[in-house]
Amino acid sequence: MKIKGKIAVRHVIVWAIWFHFFFDFTGLFDSLIVLVDDRQNEFDEAFILMPLMIGLFYANSGFLIPRFLQRKKRLMYTAALLLLSVVYLFSALVLYDQIVKAGYQMHIGFEQMVDVLVLSGVLIIAVSLSLGLTKMIRHNVAERKAAEQRQRSAELDYLSSKVNPHFLFNSLNSLYYLSEEEEATKTSESILKLSEIMRYPIREDLRDTNTIRDEINFISDYIDLQKIRLGASYPIDFEQDVASEIASKHIAPFLFIPLVENAFKYGTSIENMSPIRILLKATHHTISLKTENTIQPSKEMHSGQFGLKNVKHRLELIYPDKGTLTIVRKKATFSAEIKIDY
Repeated sequence: MKIKGKIAVRHVIVWAIWFHFFFDFTGLFDSLIVLVDDRQNEFDEAFILMPLMIGLFYANSGFLIPRFLQRKKRLMYTAALLLLSVVYLFSALVLYDQIVKAGYQMHIGFEQMVDVLVLSGVLIIAVSLSLGLTKMIRHNVAERKAAEQRQRSAELDYLSSKVNPHFLFNSLNSLYYLSEEEEATKTSESILKLSEIMRYPIREDLRDTNTIRDEINFISDYIDLQKIRLGASYPIDFEQDVASEIASKHIAPFLFIPLVENAFKYGTSIENMSPIRILLKATHHTISLKTENTIQPSKEMHSGQFGLKNVKHRLELIYPDKGTLTIVRKKATFSAEIKIDY
């Protein structure tokens, strides 16, 4: 609140200085006294221009620039700015005409009013555009630094959590043979499937991209492991709409698996066998994965939300303006979808 208050004070000071040089505050005060106390039919055009100039400034810098220019929609920004300028000019002239019709005398004529409007409009747009662009550049620099910091943090987290693969697989092999000797079939299957799942990221960790086919196999292995835990009769629907020639295309690895993990973590229950739906679809230009599940009443999604935030950060880092994460949560259902243009 303190920071917002300081910014508001700065804006008020800047506007006061601007209007003093543009209109002369002393003259405005005298005009207001004449209009209110002396009840003379004189009206200063500044009383029309000041609120409209403020509106033009903040409409451009606070709405049009962030909404269109910052998102690189230059044509839409230009069209919107032209429309805003027409509204600014038209509104001022209509007010001018109505005040004259009401019997007030203006300090300047209609043609002079048009000149003042054009000059003030150009100045306001120029100033608001320069300030808006400066703010946009600072925002982009801050976002880039934040993305670099997240990348460094991710790399550090990965290095700190990395396990010696030989030790890991030797341990898994020992557990597998032990479960075979004890004829624990489901345990053996689980260990074997877990070994395949863990072998994938260790084998692929040096690549920036993997094929869609590899990602599908990875997700399928994870689903098979969950089926061992939940039972073969559990309603799990993994639909794939990917042509064979598209499956060889490359994407960033491990973007989809957090959505699948969340669906199983928060949407499954032995007592309430609500279905899990997973749809992976790929074309020559777009790939998407959508998960749908029922939220089990006994499970809160705090950690799941954290994982989805990490996915969103990775999309912003790897696929800026090309990757989106959409989350829809209703009363008892949850769906999440990643779309990537490549």
